[in-house]
Parts: sequence; C-alpha cells; structure tokens
Amino acid sequence: MKKKLDAYFTPEAAMLIPFLILVSMIFMYLLVHAYDRALMVQDVNSLIAMVRDEKRIDHYKEICEKEFLEIKEEHPYIAVDDVKLYFLKSEEGKELIGLEANWTVPIWKSFSKKISYEKELYGVRPLFMMYHTKMVKELMEKNDDADSDDVRDE
Repeated sequence: MKKKLDAYFTPEAAMLIPFLILVSMIFMYLLVHAYDRALMVQDVNSLIAMVRDEKRIDHYKEICEKEFLEIKEEHPYIAVDDVKLYFLKSEEGKELIGLEANWTVPIWKSFSKKISYEKELYGVRPLFMMYHTKMVKELMEKNDDADSDDVRDE
C-alpha cells in the first residue's frame, strides 16, 4: 500500500523559487551597474592624472580623447552603452572632464537612464609648487643636525 505524502511544499516552492531567482538576477545586474559606475570614476580620474600638467596646453582635449579610446579597449563597460567623453566649463570658469553613458535594463528596454560622472580638471600651479618646495628645503636645512640618521649625511 502506498503512503500518501503531504503536498504543502509544492505550491510554496513554485512561487518562492522563481521569486528568489528574479531577486538574485536583479541584485547581480545592480552589481554590474555599480561596477560600470566605478569604472567611469576610475577612467575620469586616470584621464585627469594624464593631462594634469598639460592644462595650459591647447591640445589636452585631443590627448584625453586618444587616451580614453585606449582605456575603453583595455577594460570595456558591461551594462552601459554609448560611453561618451565630454568637456565643459562650469559657471565659475573651471574646466570639467566627464563621461556620460546610457544604462538600460536588458529585459525592460523602456527603462533607461543616463548616468554621468564629471570632475574638475585641475592643474599644478608651478609658483605654488616652487614656493612649497623652497619652504621644505629651508625646513630641512634649518633642522639639519649632526647626529641625524639621514642617509644623505654620509
């Protein structure tokens, strides 16, 4: 004789398992979005580092565009499309470098959002650097003593 089993687990599993799969897929896609966002920040910061000293030169925009193409090939974006590099001036007259991209959800194409990141392109001011270098040198000479453990004393 066959023993009857309770079937209470079947309807719950039929509703719970697809829900858990959907939630985990949404979470993974949001992780990919966060990765792309972090990649945008990294790319803008690396472009600024490359042209920081060339701010007064007129061709820094061409340098940024060329370097950005190389960076984009090195580590491509996953969840965003049409990543564009742009330059603009703020109301205060500061120059900004930024990236803009379209973020779309694969299943729900009507939901798309533009994401962007921009940062000020700041240059090194030579007079400021020379002044502080001179101050550091004077402090080192002032505090130079005979019993120091500095390697340069030998």
